[in-house]
Amino acid sequence: SKNYFEALVTFDAKTCRGLTMDRHKYLAFILMLLVVNSASFQHFTKASEEDTPIFYKAAVVEFKPLAEPAKVIPSSKQTAQENMMKNLQSFEKLMQRAHVQGVQLIVFPEDGITGDNFIRRATRYPYLEKIPVVSDHEEPINPCQDVDFADRPVLRRLSCMAHNYEMVLIANMGDVQECSQSSDPHCPSDGHYQFNTDVVFDSDGHMLAKYHKTHLFPGEPMSLDFAPTGEAVTFKVSFGVTFGVFTCYDILFCVPPLKLIGEGVKNIIFPTYWGNEFPFYISIHLQQGWSWRMGVNFIASNIHDIEKHTGTFYATGSGIFSAGFPLMYYLSGNVFDEASGQLLVANVPFDPTAKQAHIRNGTAVEVGNVYMKTTPSLSYSTTNRLVNNSASIRASYTNEHLNVTINCYLDYEFSSQPNSDVYVFTAGVSMEDDNSHNNLAYAVCSLVKCAENCGHPPQSTGYRTTTTFARMTMSGDFSTDGVVIPTVVGDGLSLLDPSFFVLDRNSLSLKQDSDVPILSANLWARVGRKCT
Repeated sequence: SKNYFEALVTFDAKTCRGLTMDRHKYLAFILMLLVVNSASFQHFTKASEEDTPIFYKAAVVEFKPLAEPAKVIPSSKQTAQENMMKNLQSFEKLMQRAHVQGVQLIVFPEDGITGDNFIRRATRYPYLEKIPVVSDHEEPINPCQDVDFADRPVLRRLSCMAHNYEMVLIANMGDVQECSQSSDPHCPSDGHYQFNTDVVFDSDGHMLAKYHKTHLFPGEPMSLDFAPTGEAVTFKVSFGVTFGVFTCYDILFCVPPLKLIGEGVKNIIFPTYWGNEFPFYISIHLQQGWSWRMGVNFIASNIHDIEKHTGTFYATGSGIFSAGFPLMYYLSGNVFDEASGQLLVANVPFDPTAKQAHIRNGTAVEVGNVYMKTTPSLSYSTTNRLVNNSASIRASYTNEHLNVTINCYLDYEFSSQPNSDVYVFTAGVSMEDDNSHNNLAYAVCSLVKCAENCGHPPQSTGYRTTTTFARMTMSGDFSTDGVVIPTVVGDGLSLLDPSFFVLDRNSLSLKQDSDVPILSANLWARVGRKCT
């Protein structure tokens, strides 16, 4: 178009008279050139915008590790390393599949390398390696290329896998750090700390960070130590995104989760060994609710352990979420072979609050067929059965020990309710304990389908419903420091789209004409001690 324009200028200078005689044709030609050049500019601008990536490709793995049974006598170092190498061999096969799909970041679950059947410090010890602190080294740490890591095969292999498949890798393993009781009054009697640890490697194999789990789940202190101080670990990866990381039980506490949010982190990594409890603590629904409330990308990798051992929570449920919108998730009662896993891949927006963030690029791989504990660990006041087609009701609970009163309110109207679907509305307090000074309590408001003769607390008879609501607004007087997490469970334990709801500080409302079956809807928040 540039040559045409130059020729036209020349013609104009020499034939002004001709221009006067054919002015209309000339003006029409000028208009055509303006349209063509405008279209070309718009195409160039659009192409430039499309060339700027707005997504990164992430993967999580739900994994069943090869793990030794619980025992008193520790295994040899050789046996421990052989077991961990078998799990890492499976990790590598999954990374090969992820690499073919263009994955840039992959997350493996808590205890995915070591298993978790450790009842004594001595039985866990052979599974530990000394993990360096990145900030203590002036030069980048690359275990794959450094002969000093020859005695730490797990760190070395993880680093090599990250390098070989050009992928940011986050995995969970055991860290051992020597100490002396003469200089450290908290040093254990065996002369070293044992930490549950997440390690992060960039796509070139360099180590970016390590994070010590802050809050240990009951049972873990038999073989692990609490981190001396609560950490808030962040790291920036090769494709320019800054992430924060915390592990499993940490999600229920202030540090590090809320500290990371306060620092403006928008992408969270969450390795976990999460057992499911209906209706409040189902893995994928809690992951979704946390992402939803915080407005962040949440990348969660869970262990798969659905064998019914006495006292075990049946662990399954991994997912990738953006501001609560499920991009890809998995929840299944299928039995896995040892050292095998399910790979989930999704495009994740750099900015979870941007309009394009909620493009549906993923789906559920499988949901349902799950066994889980259905007696919530809550103390209830009254359980109000929804006996009318519509009503406004209240449920209250006072915990004198905590000096906490929770008032829950529900305004509802059924649009479709089979006689077999019975719903109750409850208020309660969940006591949580990480075996340290960080004990806490959560207040919960809950609408849930239960058996015809609902227990106290309510018992579920299955996870199916066809009941829909014409309106539903739930709220609570939580009197907290402002973090109220929603969880909503659909028919068959499915996740529901956040766009069906309006979430305010302490209330959750169903939008009009959102004709979706709801199995349970919950709001829960920390009460008692304030976050600092």
